Amino acid sequence: AIHQLDKFFPKDKQKVAQIATDILGTAVGAGSARAGESNAEQPGYYTLGDSHGVGVAQKGTVWNKLSTTSSSAFDPTHLKNIEKIPPGSVVAISLGANDLGSKKIPDIVDQVNKTIAAAQARGLQVVHLLPTSTTDPKLREKREALRQALLTGQTQAPIVNLGQASKTDPQELHLTSKGYRQVGDSI
Repeated sequence: AIHQLDKFFPKDKQKVAQIATDILGTAVGAGSARAGESNAEQPGYYTLGDSHGVGVAQKGTVWNKLSTTSSSAFDPTHLKNIEKIPPGSVVAISLGANDLGSKKIPDIVDQVNKTIAAAQARGLQVVHLLPTSTTDPKLREKREALRQALLTGQTQAPIVNLGQASKTDPQELHLTSKGYRQVGDSI
C-alpha cells in the first residue's frame, strides 16, 4: 500500500519522463557543465537506511544503495552518506525498526526526523519508507506502535507505507522482491 505520494510525484509516466529529461537536460545542457563535473554529481535515486532500503535498491535499476541491513537510525554513517548524495536527488529513507529493542519510540521518531531534515537541508527530495507491519506476535505490538508514532510524528516528507510484511519472509519483516520493485518503481 502506497500512500501520500500522489501529491508529490506525478502519476503520468510521460510527465515523469519529461521531468527527468528536463532535469538531466538542465544539468548537462550546452555549456552548463562545470569543469571537472562528473556524472556522479548529477541527481539520481538513492536509498538510505536499513534492509527496506537495501530491498528497494537491489530490485530497481536506477537506485544507488546507501543502505545497510540491520542499520540503526542512530548510526552517524547516515549523515555522512547524505553528504555524498548530489542535491536534487530523490532519497528513500527507511530507519527506525531496528532500534525497537534498544531505544524509546519517541527517541527513534526524533532521530528519523533529524535524518530527514538533514537530507532536505542538502536539497534532496526525501521519501520516507514506513516500516512494514507484521503478524508475528512477538514483534507486532511494538512495531505497530513505531509505525503509528512515525505516521503522526513525521510530517516533513511524503510517506510510502510499506504495508504488511510478506508471510513468505522467514522473519515476517520484509516485502517480496516484487513488492520492493513496485515501491522503487512507484517512487
